[in-house]
Amino acid sequence: VKSHAIEREAAIFTISVILKIPEEDAEKMVGEQPEQPEPILPALPPPPNGPPPPNSQQDEDEDQEDEEDEEQPRAAASFVKDGRRLVKELTKAIHLKSLADRERSHARALEGLFQGAISDAVRKLRNVATGVLPSGSSQRAAAITGQIFDTDALFHLIVSASREQLLLTMWQGAQSELAVRSDRKASVEQVTNQLAVVIPQSQATSLPQWFLNAAGGFLDSVFAQSYWEQIAATTRDDIRQSVQQGLEEGLSMRAIGELIESARGGKYSRDRAMTVAITESAGATNAGHQAGIEQIVTETGLKLGKEWAALGDDRVRETHEAADGQIVASDEQFQVGNQRAPYPGHWSLSAAERVNCRCVI
Repeated sequence: VKSHAIEREAAIFTISVILKIPEEDAEKMVGEQPEQPEPILPALPPPPNGPPPPNSQQDEDEDQEDEEDEEQPRAAASFVKDGRRLVKELTKAIHLKSLADRERSHARALEGLFQGAISDAVRKLRNVATGVLPSGSSQRAAAITGQIFDTDALFHLIVSASREQLLLTMWQGAQSELAVRSDRKASVEQVTNQLAVVIPQSQATSLPQWFLNAAGGFLDSVFAQSYWEQIAATTRDDIRQSVQQGLEEGLSMRAIGELIESARGGKYSRDRAMTVAITESAGATNAGHQAGIEQIVTETGLKLGKEWAALGDDRVRETHEAADGQIVASDEQFQVGNQRAPYPGHWSLSAAERVNCRCVI
């Protein structure tokens, strides 16, 4: 009976820690302890006259049982600690493996838009009427850039492409959260294989309604932020700076076009695209994890928690390293630096706490 009780308490404690739920909820999942029948003991012969002879073997057995009783709670606690650590490492590994493909896909889409805008600007540069331009290299550069580059057009293209990419990234985050919480024995390969099926934007209506509701709110909030307009404006300013440099150096329009392509295309556009993709993909993935947690709470009524997990390498910010291991309720916010957010990469965080963040819940 004592052994059954210890195993049951260990199970309750393990479930409580790994799922981050109160012990009373874990106890409901484990169920009631079955009643043990009273043992039927054989009749013992009456003791002989005088004290019983010493039984050293019995004493040793009793001592060993006492040691085992003391060891079981320690073993259970060690198991829980190792289990929680493995779950955390599994979550981070799945996060990195599944996120890498989404980041590359998003970065390729943005790089194509940046390169296309630059190529279009260079093509239009050949037809610029220089005779009607104002004097002064700065004013001339601004006038030329206004003729060859459409900031609003690039902004809408970036938002359209990114919205589809982030929807799919968020869906992967939600899937991985549900997979990890439902099967703690799953390997990284098993979970990422489940995430390999990508649903295109044209089939987005086939996604579950609970996810579409969460994704709609997330995407609307993300694209209401001014930094998306700034991404397009930065491309415009980069082109203007190259144009001004070419004018000050007395270059022809063809040569200025080559300068724009060499300075603002290629690796420069690729790096910009990857920075945006990493930043936004991390936020979308964690938004998916959050949506998955909230759906589990809705379906089960359990009180779940979430943990901030940094990757633990030399690229982690000090504030994110300090936040690593922080556990809050599913509907609460983390403290990161002097800011608060429901998950890493949240759109409300400042650029200092958000750009290139790779943390996960």
